[in-house]
Amino acid sequence: MSQSILPSALKLRHSGCSATALLERCFDVSPEDWDFSAWQTPEDLPIDKREKVQSSLAELAFWRSIVFPDQAADRPAWLNDICPFADSQDTLRQLLPYARYAAMAAFPLASQNGQSPTLARLYLLQDYPCRNSCCRLSFADAIPENCAVLLAGATVASGEIIEGDSWQLASELARKAIYEPALRLPLGSGWICTGSVDERSGVKPVKLGNKHELTRRSHRRWLLPDGENFEDWHLSADPAADGFGVRTLAEALTYVRESGIVTHQFAFPEDVGELHVLLGTALPPVLAVCMQIFPGRLCLWYSEQTHLHAEALEKVFSRFLPVELHAVPSDNMAVVEVRIRERLLEAAGLVRLVNITGGNRLMGLGAMLAARHCRVSMVYRDIDAPPDQLEMIDFADDPTLLPRNGKVSGNNCPKKWQSQVDWRKLYNPGTRLALGTPPDYIWLRQILWKEGFPPVVMPADEKNKL
Repeated sequence: MSQSILPSALKLRHSGCSATALLERCFDVSPEDWDFSAWQTPEDLPIDKREKVQSSLAELAFWRSIVFPDQAADRPAWLNDICPFADSQDTLRQLLPYARYAAMAAFPLASQNGQSPTLARLYLLQDYPCRNSCCRLSFADAIPENCAVLLAGATVASGEIIEGDSWQLASELARKAIYEPALRLPLGSGWICTGSVDERSGVKPVKLGNKHELTRRSHRRWLLPDGENFEDWHLSADPAADGFGVRTLAEALTYVRESGIVTHQFAFPEDVGELHVLLGTALPPVLAVCMQIFPGRLCLWYSEQTHLHAEALEKVFSRFLPVELHAVPSDNMAVVEVRIRERLLEAAGLVRLVNITGGNRLMGLGAMLAARHCRVSMVYRDIDAPPDQLEMIDFADDPTLLPRNGKVSGNNCPKKWQSQVDWRKLYNPGTRLALGTPPDYIWLRQILWKEGFPPVVMPADEKNKL
């Protein structure tokens, strides 16, 4: 997201009737460095359409507070007494307390009688009790009961009824951004959103009219209903325009988040009740992750190709951990998902993790679907990662949203054993059985423990203290 300063006082003062257009373009960039102190009095503004320019500056100040609510405000005192929105009599000062729980999204309006279309901005404010723009929207019952709408835009006339439901996708995305502040800046500054949204969060077609003409005046990306709407827009839009067809609100959120994954800072998982492990033929990484997590119970999921591997691992781990063996097909993702999901649900009262380092891709996808359904975190050991580092993927907040992802480092192995585990061998990619050699319990024990350390069975009372 690019940053920009506001137009200089001199440039704005001598821009005449173009002053509003200059300020409109400011909504396409980050407001982080904006400084309103250049206009110490209203007389510093152009005479032509001065009231409209004042309102635009006040709206920009309100938008900056939405995106950066904790930053100090650099604005003259008179600006606090300006009303930014035509449908509200509240001044900027009165609106600012609602900025922390507000968001903005832009949607296109198709003008009639050969006129150019315009870009409207829809502000969604939580618990705003005053007069607002909801009465101007058709199907206004689609707005959450505890939210109000304020509309803005260069040519959005006060009192004008907004026909149709093309604003609903913008409203739904703004509602998500209220609770996910990191979405506010990319959504409000980078996108044009249009589409109807049904009760199942599906994005449905709307009338586009001449809205595609906006692609020649704005570099924002577009979100439109997939199918006929997107195809018509693609045929008529400027060739350089960037747009995406979406079928659901979740897909639209994926594009706004850009990366498709929400980065998160995790703490290393402790007190894991069950660790569910997909088995492939590479066993040293399995030994490493299991000892590093050291769960209360180990569930090994094997296929027909790794049955002997599972039995060998069971012999190693059963000396100090309860172990379960579960067979799944390696070529049926649906069956893998159902069986792992059912087993995860049986232990709903425990902290559960799924290790997807092993297994084939179909098994991994099935395990991921099961983890998402049960809101369970997953870990993955990258062969090139530093010792003790795992990739963590989490669905705990909401399985319909994108997963959170981050790296974690730590070790839950009992302290008296940590120095006896041969971590160097376990983390070394070259530690492996010769091709075609059946898994061997003795070999696994040798690469797990340093020489001269035969582990004993852990007493039940000591195991409970871990």
